[in-house]
Amino acid sequence: MEDTSEHHYHMWHQNEHHPHVAPKHPHHSLLTFALQGDEKKVKQLLRKGIPVDFQHDDQGMTALQYAAMQGTPGTVELLLYWGANVEHGDYEGKTALMNAVEKHRPDIIKMLLEAGANPHRKATHGVEGGMTALDIAKQRKCAECEKILADPEVLKQHDHAVRRERHRAERKLYSAMSSYTSIFSKAYQFFVGQKFKGDPCGLYRAVHHAHGAHVNHELIAEAEALFAPFEKELLHLLERRYICDDIIPNLSKYRLYTLKELEKFKGHDNLPNLKKATGLDWEPAHLLQRALKYEVLFHDREARRRKHFAEKAQKDEVRRMEETESAAPCANGRPGAKC
Repeated sequence: MEDTSEHHYHMWHQNEHHPHVAPKHPHHSLLTFALQGDEKKVKQLLRKGIPVDFQHDDQGMTALQYAAMQGTPGTVELLLYWGANVEHGDYEGKTALMNAVEKHRPDIIKMLLEAGANPHRKATHGVEGGMTALDIAKQRKCAECEKILADPEVLKQHDHAVRRERHRAERKLYSAMSSYTSIFSKAYQFFVGQKFKGDPCGLYRAVHHAHGAHVNHELIAEAEALFAPFEKELLHLLERRYICDDIIPNLSKYRLYTLKELEKFKGHDNLPNLKKATGLDWEPAHLLQRALKYEVLFHDREARRRKHFAEKAQKDEVRRMEETESAAPCANGRPGAKC
């Protein structure tokens, strides 16, 4: 009989579907089929439980972003129906709306605006850093895209969608918080003498959704306070790698609440020790170890990215000052003349 753990390990390393980089995760097939506009395959994978907002390991893009670039309107509609986050940004801060503008796709732009995509949001890094979807439309000379993004009626529909999404996020957040603040949890704390831990993964997802929907900051802060004793960064890592629900019960049982307590197990040789310390089976322990290794790589990449843009900003400032000085008039009144 085939070892399912070894089979999963083989899938993890040998998935050859994704067209952009060497594959690292079997969920990448969702991104590929979204890019190809294969609605049937996308629906099949979502029904199997692949997270609709699964991110590309190297680019941070989701299926919705790939569908916005090249997929069919039907694929975009399907992903939105399954709850895809229209405000998710990749590692450069670009959203699905910006991806649709880049590829001159006015039909997709309308769908995303009606779903609540923010036309005023700016990309954070890269060539389009600091630019909105409208700025990108002007840069790419997409007149139809500009017209849609500046249409008052479309923007009114967007505002309505934003309010609707905010109310939905608030309800979801209150529901997640209730597992910590209900009468049952208070009774548990009274009789057992410790705080009921509730569902930290569900609460983290609700908080993440609330941030994107611009829910009241005080309510979000109140919810984040309930993460304790789990560290927010640990929940963030486990959720980003889609293993939170499988891993957290064991971490709670063995009282491992922070990344610092787990980082010593990130080396490949430490897998047996990680299994022993967490009580996890081979497969979830392997996934957790890969997540810890990924976290180190992620922080290194972010550090390099910040350094790159800081150096670029410094060079731009020096060049701007030199241009200003060269254009300033000297004593003889001629701009650019040597004084």
